[in-house]
Amino acid sequence: MRPLPALLPFLSLLLLLNACTPPPHNPNGTKTLQDTLGRQVQVPAKVQRAVCIGAGALRLFCYIGTPETLCGVEACEKGFLFSRRPYQEAHQELFQSLPVIGTGGPSGTIDPEALLAQRPDVIFSTFYSSPGEMEKLQRDTGIPVVVLHYGDKEAFDPMVETSLEILGKALDQEERAREVVSFIRALKAELHDRTADLTPEERPRVYLGCHSHFGIQGLGSSMAGYSLFQAIHANNVLDTGNQEGYQKRELEELLALNPQVVFLDQGGLPLFLQEYRQNASLISQMEAFRTGNVHLVMPYNAYYTNLEIAYLDAFLMGKILYPQRFQDVNLEERGKDIFRFLLQKEGVEIPWPPRELPLP
Repeated sequence: MRPLPALLPFLSLLLLLNACTPPPHNPNGTKTLQDTLGRQVQVPAKVQRAVCIGAGALRLFCYIGTPETLCGVEACEKGFLFSRRPYQEAHQELFQSLPVIGTGGPSGTIDPEALLAQRPDVIFSTFYSSPGEMEKLQRDTGIPVVVLHYGDKEAFDPMVETSLEILGKALDQEERAREVVSFIRALKAELHDRTADLTPEERPRVYLGCHSHFGIQGLGSSMAGYSLFQAIHANNVLDTGNQEGYQKRELEELLALNPQVVFLDQGGLPLFLQEYRQNASLISQMEAFRTGNVHLVMPYNAYYTNLEIAYLDAFLMGKILYPQRFQDVNLEERGKDIFRFLLQKEGVEIPWPPRELPLP
């Protein structure tokens, strides 16, 4: 979960600005929708100016809406964080031309004065952890705030679909939202159909390492109940109980778990290589390292989840684990299809293929 910006210091300023600046006039009326917090929010029947705040809000908007509707962006959307964001690359020229409404980023803050100066019809926010503050932001600015959410299971969480449907209703793009949700469900169904009948003997013990989490991480950074593994019915060595979500494991624990196949988030490769140099004798005892079954996958966590990269990673993992089940899948062509459809734009570079693992 992303931390909420420090809004309280700005409340007096917000009240003053709100008193002096009337809310935008909406001659076409309003419509009511329910956001991911269960709030009933009235938005203009025709949204002409929009802003997005918080990790991943702008990405979801770009999957559904018309980027030209945006009237401002967070400063971090004008530059790069520690990893790629394809939606930003698709609209880089536009984002560079828009006014800044706040710093953004993992610990960024909202700039209420800058935000109000752009007079958006609606604010789309992923600050879902504090509904009271979002309600206050809406009340003090006079601008409807619609809260979106990626859920806790990353790429294949049902909350992603819910957020896309909310955007479709808010932006009068319900047909596009239905198409995107159907596309995601079709990808998940295909992965399921290719792998659902695997026998236990066909499912090696697998582990995800270097999983990005508020920045790049080393080998011990991973996920239990990892949705990409679940989508391809992979046997995650961390799925030994009811606990799901992010986990940090020591090298000794990983050796005890002894995965047969290890996937490493390429974003954490520099940290892993440093760990390996310092602990080669320990790490090399794991079966995956002894047999050479260690593979890099494309990093997709950058200001939350790049869905198009995560979905392509699921097919990559499936092809590595079960080559016979995925032998007809051309990963580069599949990546082009996924990128083209979700980003609504041609020519965005696909981070393909992943690098070879340069073990010392």
